[in-house]
Amino acid sequence: MTTASPILGFLDDSNIQYAMQHVGVAGTWRWPGATVPVWIRRPSLQYAHEAQLVRQAIQEINRRLTGRIELQETPRIGLTSCIAVSFGTAYRPEELRAETDCRKLWGYRANVSNAIGACDRVIPDEHGHPECLVTWLNIGIGQDNPCKVDLDIVLHEFGHALGLAEHFEGFGLQSGAISEDFWDVLATLYNDRPLTPLAAIRPAKAAP
Repeated sequence: MTTASPILGFLDDSNIQYAMQHVGVAGTWRWPGATVPVWIRRPSLQYAHEAQLVRQAIQEINRRLTGRIELQETPRIGLTSCIAVSFGTAYRPEELRAETDCRKLWGYRANVSNAIGACDRVIPDEHGHPECLVTWLNIGIGQDNPCKVDLDIVLHEFGHALGLAEHFEGFGLQSGAISEDFWDVLATLYNDRPLTPLAAIRPAKAAP
């Protein structure tokens, strides 16, 4: 859908239209409240650096989206809705299970799903919240971690976990993992309550 604001257009394409097409939810979908618990599985030695990147990403999200949403690390999983981070469990199709060439595995280094190692996509419920109790952020391929990720990729996957379902220019595609538009779309999404219709959304800017 074309809107006067490119940020609103990106949000519509990535979040609102996705919800309408998949479950008939009219309006935005996002995590409820002002905080999102994040549980980080203890990494193996091979993923110690990636665990550091996850914590850096949490700090950066909290800084850029200050006053709108805060990710808080939690020591437990399953007691409440949360984002759970797992290492070495990114989905890859059966025909690539034995592949070791990172050029062929580039698009499978990390993903967000409703289960460890799965490819099913997160969808909203009728309240405009993520449907499943746990949203899994899978980082890295296999226990030997042959194909590294960087901070932008981790931030990109957190964007999916926070409600940006579809890619747009500045969020994947040919324009890189993230951009300033990525941040402004997230700031706009978390500037209003879930189920806010497009016409009522107040565009926002992320903190610099």
